[in-house]
Amino acid sequence: MRAYALGAIALVVSAAALVGCSSDDESSSTATGGAATGGAGNEGGGTVSTGGAGNQGGAVTAGGAGTEGGSSTVAGAGNEGGSVTGGGAGNAGGAVTGGGAGNEGGAVTGGGAGTAGGAETAGGAGGAGPDTGNTCASDDDCVEGAVCFDNVCVMDGDIRITLSWDALADLDLVVQEPDGTQIDFGNPSGTNGYLDVDDCPYYDQIDAYDCIDAGGTHVENVFFDSPADGTYLFAVRGYYTGASSPSVNFTVTVTVNGTVLGTETGSVATDEQSDVFEFDYP
Repeated sequence: MRAYALGAIALVVSAAALVGCSSDDESSSTATGGAATGGAGNEGGGTVSTGGAGNQGGAVTAGGAGTEGGSSTVAGAGNEGGSVTGGGAGNAGGAVTGGGAGNEGGAVTGGGAGTAGGAETAGGAGGAGPDTGNTCASDDDCVEGAVCFDNVCVMDGDIRITLSWDALADLDLVVQEPDGTQIDFGNPSGTNGYLDVDDCPYYDQIDAYDCIDAGGTHVENVFFDSPADGTYLFAVRGYYTGASSPSVNFTVTVTVNGTVLGTETGSVATDEQSDVFEFDYP
């Protein structure tokens, strides 16, 4: 396998990389047309005073007209397709109560912030593959086609790329197929490969990890049943490694047709990416 420094090959985590870091509203408070007493609200933002008519996504105060597809209460701002109570601001398709701000496609209660398209979801390990991610002592404890790797069941295949680390941290394995398709927690199903185990996702809203075994070895796994010929790239991303952002050591094991092709080691901290490694198949 060959390693390249970050930047030599563009391999990045997909767009849904950070969960809950900001509330990225679709509507803005300024838009063409402005806001005036008795006038019309702006598309996507602004307010209309008593008697005014709200436009698409506009906010309405007492006596005003509701927004397109939304419902508005006194001083509440409803955006396209959203509903808001108690003065909260909902965005396209989102529903918010208690003053929270939801983003596109997200639903949040109690003041939290959802991100566009979602990020790592609650429920611990799991991805696009079969029933794996359980603890094990041997291959016999795993479903058919899976193996026990560092006491975690992972799917095997003609190619298996497995990330492991010991510290309580959220690391992510990123794999690029020969056709350029990237597999990671945001896109667990590739052209021929699947991320079936995604261990220890971190949720900053509640400051907690969801690990298979918090005190054990943590694992992420991508496998290929019918891999395409060509060059495969992989790297490790530090999603969150702790409040002080310490570096966390990791190992990536590449297995081809049941034989370990090689291992790569390194360390990453929060928001850091390792070198990019590559190998050819067959």
